[in-house]
Amino acid sequence: MPIVAIPTWTMTEKLLVIQDLLLDNSSLYSLGLKPQITHFTSKAHQFITSNPSAVMDITDKYPPFEKSSWEDHYMMTGPYMPLGKGAYCVKVSLRGCFSPLAELNLDIAFNKGQNLLALKSHSNLQQDKEITCAIELPFYVLDDLRDVEIRLRVKGRFTGRVEQVQLLYHDFKGAHLSNI
Repeated sequence: MPIVAIPTWTMTEKLLVIQDLLLDNSSLYSLGLKPQITHFTSKAHQFITSNPSAVMDITDKYPPFEKSSWEDHYMMTGPYMPLGKGAYCVKVSLRGCFSPLAELNLDIAFNKGQNLLALKSHSNLQQDKEITCAIELPFYVLDDLRDVEIRLRVKGRFTGRVEQVQLLYHDFKGAHLSNI
């Protein structure tokens, strides 16, 4: 059987963790919060299958998602994993309440967040009652990358939790693709 994807998770850098969710440095200091420095690792995942695609639930790559209130910053960053060439789709499922005019931005970045592979905004969210929503973002990796991160940013206010993060991989076998 061919190896379709070998995503791994190895932490070599310190992550900043506040209320069990990952934040970037700028968000921590703009909130006036003192960061708690934490190390953690998770087991590597390996998918060996004859199916041309594989789904990886990477929810466990992040600290436990507790119900919290977030405003105008990243709710989620990481897991800084290597990805090989291929077509991917990230799906993030959330449950909670959004403020009027709230917007979710999901992006895929590498090189410590300096380069974006893809970005998607999700607005017109139902407000003032708890809902479940999912945001999906397809993207392509044209060269092997080492530190890919999935980032979810809230513009406005969101009180709730991230319930699941999935990464879907498709082998595009030499097709000429680019991120649009």
